[in-house]
Amino acid sequence: MLVLGHVGVSLGAVWAFSSAARLIAPDPKEGDTDASSRGHPLRSPDFRMVVVGSMLPDIIDKPVWLLWALGDGRFPFHTLAFQALLIAVGLVLWWRYRWIAIWGLGMGSLLHTLEDEMWGNPDSYLWPVYGWAFPEESTTGFVPLLVRGLLHAPRVYVPEVAGAIIIIVFAAIVVRRRRVGSFIRYGTMW
Repeated sequence: MLVLGHVGVSLGAVWAFSSAARLIAPDPKEGDTDASSRGHPLRSPDFRMVVVGSMLPDIIDKPVWLLWALGDGRFPFHTLAFQALLIAVGLVLWWRYRWIAIWGLGMGSLLHTLEDEMWGNPDSYLWPVYGWAFPEESTTGFVPLLVRGLLHAPRVYVPEVAGAIIIIVFAAIVVRRRRVGSFIRYGTMW
């Protein structure tokens, strides 16, 4: 997947999950003594961080691979170990300080690895289970491979189109609800 696919599909998945969580456990009423669920990461994620997290593994791993030919372009931020660490840190920060940004970053990053079908590359994804070394891959032909996939491979262009649609619908809802300022400041759409 490319940018629109990763961002849109991750945003859509977290949006759907948080919408379902809000239906199951609605917002507490004003003056309710049990307002501890307000700002819960499952109900009110920081969508800005989900967007950044959805590209985080590629933002770091791809330049390292392309510039220095280290690994296969999916190390170390495409590993399940990194995803688990990021989500755990995010949940601890939410539990301790009610800060939800890192949790959103972790969810976006985890979804990125699922969208990349990393389970098909267990040497990288399950590092260090299969050893400390990472697979090496040549950077030759990377850009033509991306272009060819975008033009001819449904598993590349379908998520790109779906991601673009999700981003447009999400943005339209934020604008229609007049939540642009809230989204920019807090990453919320509610």
